[in-house]
Amino acid sequence: FDVVVAGLVGGIFMASLGSAVDHVAYQVCMQIISLVIFIAMIYSAMWHEGDRDRNLVDFHHIEKDMLKGLKIGLFAMIPSMLTSILLVLSATGVVKPIPDLGLNVAELIFRVINFYAIHIINAFIPPESTPTWGGIFLVTLIPLMIPLVNGAAYVLGFNRIALLSRLVYKGKDKKDG
Repeated sequence: FDVVVAGLVGGIFMASLGSAVDHVAYQVCMQIISLVIFIAMIYSAMWHEGDRDRNLVDFHHIEKDMLKGLKIGLFAMIPSMLTSILLVLSATGVVKPIPDLGLNVAELIFRVINFYAIHIINAFIPPESTPTWGGIFLVTLIPLMIPLVNGAAYVLGFNRIALLSRLVYKGKDKKDG
C-alpha cells in the first residue's frame, strides 16, 4: 500500500511541476526530486516495519525473517512487472495499438503505473515512437528499486540503524528511520 501512495505522491509531483517546463535540465531535476520522494516514502514505512518487528522478535511474538522487506518489495513490484510484460508483448506485436487513435495501450498503462519515473521512461522510450528492445529493457529495470529499497530499509530498521539521523546528527544515534 505504501508503494502505491508513494507512487501517487511522486506522480502528482511530476504532473504538477515536472512537466511544466520542456527544458531537459529542469526535467532531470524534477525527476530526481520525484524519485527521492518515492524512495523516502517506501524507505520510511519499511524501516519502521523492521523496527517494530525487532520488538516482536525480541519478545518471541514472531520469528525473525530478515528477507521480509525484500518479499514485500517483490510483491509490491507485481503491477509494474505485469505492465513490463505487457510492454514486451506490445513490442513483439502480440498486443496491438488501437488503430483509430494510434495509441499503444501497453505503453500508456506502463507510463501510468510507473508515473513517478516518467522522464526516465520518456528518455528511453520517447512518446509516439517505436520502443527499442534496449529502451524496454532499461525501463523494466526501474521497478527493481522497490524491492531493493524495501529490503535494505527493513534490515536497517530491524538493526535500528537510522541513516537520516546519522547524516543529520553526525555521531549521535537517533531512532527515527
